[in-house]
Amino acid sequence: MILSKPRLPLLCSVLLTIAPATFADIYKCIQPDGTPLFQADCPPNTVSSTKLSISEISDLGFNKNDQRNLAIGDDLLKNGDFESHVDHWLVRGDAETLPKEGTAGTTALRAYSRGDVASKTRLRQCLPVTGIGKASISAFIKQEGSADLRNDELRVVSFTSDDCSTGGEYNAQLNPTAAPGWQKLSKTDLVPALGAKSIMVEIVHINEGGEPAEALWDEIEFSLTEVDNNTTAQPVFSQYTRPIGENHLYNSDFENGLENWQTGWPAQWNEYGGQEVSGGAHITANSNFGKKIRGEALSQCVNIGANKSFKVGVSFKQDQLSSQQGNGLLRVAWMQNIDCSGRQQLGGSYETTTSTDWQTLGGSVTAPEGAQSALIRMYQTIDDTGMYGAFWDNAFFIATE
Repeated sequence: MILSKPRLPLLCSVLLTIAPATFADIYKCIQPDGTPLFQADCPPNTVSSTKLSISEISDLGFNKNDQRNLAIGDDLLKNGDFESHVDHWLVRGDAETLPKEGTAGTTALRAYSRGDVASKTRLRQCLPVTGIGKASISAFIKQEGSADLRNDELRVVSFTSDDCSTGGEYNAQLNPTAAPGWQKLSKTDLVPALGAKSIMVEIVHINEGGEPAEALWDEIEFSLTEVDNNTTAQPVFSQYTRPIGENHLYNSDFENGLENWQTGWPAQWNEYGGQEVSGGAHITANSNFGKKIRGEALSQCVNIGANKSFKVGVSFKQDQLSSQQGNGLLRVAWMQNIDCSGRQQLGGSYETTTSTDWQTLGGSVTAPEGAQSALIRMYQTIDDTGMYGAFWDNAFFIATE
């Protein structure tokens, strides 16, 4: 039950009625590793896609914070302590500000649900990315009532639009632990996604129905830790441009063992493990944890020069000696600088099927503006305790433009 301690709300039950959206529809795309993306079209092999109106992502549009001349240590949020009630926050759902309920006897935000019906409360601020090199997020939360640990969340999401409406990619999702009283949530070294023009800080309280629940929030800060002064376009490193049809990956057929590849799970070259009997990479995923675990199998960074469009893929085959089930995943991450440094943006994501034969996973990808390199990663997942082995061969990242 919700604590019966009397409170004097300064702002009661903020429930905003949204006018019918006039925006185009976009999709919430759940990637094989659970990562959500908000895009006009979902990448191939998306696990699930849900058609949304942009109003679901960007209620009421956004009051963009146009703060400039940034300095390290600046708090980019306005009214993160709620001393000015919910000014500068866009609110949907049930929320109020409470005097003397904060961490130091000051004002706190109360996000709550009555429990009789499923509900979601969200409060958001949208900030321009300009000037943000790195940032940190922190907040204090105290859960009361029958709140499930998954019901309250603090999110940071980058968007390719300037109003936090499209092209969403998560930078942070923070949840409280099972601790009584106030607890601090924090994450450092947050870097806006490559190509991002805005970034959103969002408080979420979800109740699927049942007992009433609530959470108090206070001292939410989104602080600048590194200034980005690079306002000029990146030069094109033409020496990395490849002819159309040429593979950017080195030792793509593993004929030279594991040379040029970084490995995560235990890896070895297998003379007879290739797709055409020739050599291939054999990756072994082991688990003693009794739960699903995903780890990096192989990766390689490539500089793309002036090339913009590519076909990416790799061949995969489950080892029949595996004692546990699992799968493989191929992913592309676009990087801001050469040699895979700086900001990143997720590209294509492709997952294997349950077939025990050789299969090729991959598709077509296009580099976003400002990308100088691409990180080609292969992941391997084991479903439970045991060993899951797989062979990888004939990887390609071929320029088509």
